Amino acid sequence: MYNKMFNTIRLTIICLFINFNAFSQVDENVFREENSKNTEAGVKTGQVMDMHLNFNADWYFYLGEIPGFYVPDFDDTDWRVLDVPHDWSVEGQFSKDNASASSGGYLPTGIGCYRKTFVLPKGSEGKRIKIRFDGVYMNSSVYVNGVYLGNRPYGFSTFEYDLTPHLKYNGGTNVIAVKVDNSLLNNSRWYTGSGINRNVHLFITEQQHFKSFATFFRTASISDGIARLKVDCEIISNNYEESKGIRFQRFPEDWEKVIKNAEIKVLLKDNDGGIVNTSTDSRELSDYTSIKTSLEFEVRNPILWSDKNPYLYTLELQLWIEGRLIDTERQKVGIRTIEFNNTEGMLVNGKKVIVKGVCLHKCAGSFGTAVPKDVWRYRLEKLKEMGCNAIRTHGPVDPVFIDVCDEMGFYMMSEAFDEWNNTWQYGWSEDPAGKLTNTYHKFFNQWAETDLKDMVKRDRNHSSVIMYSVGNEVPDQRYANGVKTLKKLINWAKEEDDTRMVTATCDWAPWAN
Repeated sequence: MYNKMFNTIRLTIICLFINFNAFSQVDENVFREENSKNTEAGVKTGQVMDMHLNFNADWYFYLGEIPGFYVPDFDDTDWRVLDVPHDWSVEGQFSKDNASASSGGYLPTGIGCYRKTFVLPKGSEGKRIKIRFDGVYMNSSVYVNGVYLGNRPYGFSTFEYDLTPHLKYNGGTNVIAVKVDNSLLNNSRWYTGSGINRNVHLFITEQQHFKSFATFFRTASISDGIARLKVDCEIISNNYEESKGIRFQRFPEDWEKVIKNAEIKVLLKDNDGGIVNTSTDSRELSDYTSIKTSLEFEVRNPILWSDKNPYLYTLELQLWIEGRLIDTERQKVGIRTIEFNNTEGMLVNGKKVIVKGVCLHKCAGSFGTAVPKDVWRYRLEKLKEMGCNAIRTHGPVDPVFIDVCDEMGFYMMSEAFDEWNNTWQYGWSEDPAGKLTNTYHKFFNQWAETDLKDMVKRDRNHSSVIMYSVGNEVPDQRYANGVKTLKKLINWAKEEDDTRMVTATCDWAPWAN
């Protein structure tokens, strides 16, 4: 029953991207489309790659730990073949003997291994290739072709790895391997599931491209029927075809730069694809560098986003180099302002709105935490019928969930952590301690800044997100050093987004405010 549900739902997810066949070879329509765009501009073209691929299909899975599973020629023929998102815990048997206990739904956890074989499309050599995991619970270790890429302890974070230096091209077979370790219990106060339980993406771009999660769209102001909008973005420029490799150099002038003319264009489109307005910044772009830019433009008589009318525009960023379209980034955005004051509360587009909300966790019945978008939409439709207009979550949620909030008109608080590094009984240990034995305090000192900033950068372009929370009922609120920690977290969040309020949920009355 579970697999049948996933087979049905996967069609909904894959339609957003390009389908893989059984061996993950990719159709090249994207190349022809990009070449066509450049040809129409009257520019001689080569092969430009600007691809965002669904990487969910045909993963091999083994429940347990096997040494050397990440080696490319490891024999996985007897492993189970499945599509992600996948939660292996919810597939298991409920038992009072499972170490997950009540917070884990009395379901099994443990260690799981995933492998995926793929062949890159023709022309990929010389391009920039990265993989993105929207979330893996938890403590994931990722390998490509036997090379260790890194570890991400927090199971709710979205993260990427650059695969470029380690891949085989021109028809060569590549292997992505992921170890997921959810064996150290208890590591959460609620059900988390286990596995690659969110979407996986593969990006193939040119060496010059928009940096991931560096784009920041916001509504600066709305007055007299005019919305003033601002967009920040960053361009990464690796090597050009004619660039020379950088080796040891005594003096800066020994570096022979390749510099080309670049244009960064921002287009805002309505639901019919019509261009509402544009803005352009012209720069000189060297190899082996990066540049940041801010563009501003106005929209007259905009359709404003709110819970009553969740209208979304399409923000499209284009990178042109020497007259060629090199990279494109698109995302849905809403034009709206959010304000708070001590007399009226929350103002949306200048009008008072009463927040009528609920708290939702990340699971949905028999899907566990591998929840399809249509299931979230169904659940939120029921909440809408009840009069709900706001959602609070615990820990960074699946990006798909935030998309639904944007589309349906829910106000959302994005929350980073359920704890920092103190427990309720301060003094039992001078080491970091948490609400449970193996919760986030194990990683807070090393990972809090990275996890928080990654969440803010990922969520800040969503019109539904009205504020951030850096802690939920953290025991640190009872101690003087908790204030110092709170200020540090607020500053980190503000470094990435200074337009939204930052709060922490307090449950201890003497210090609650």
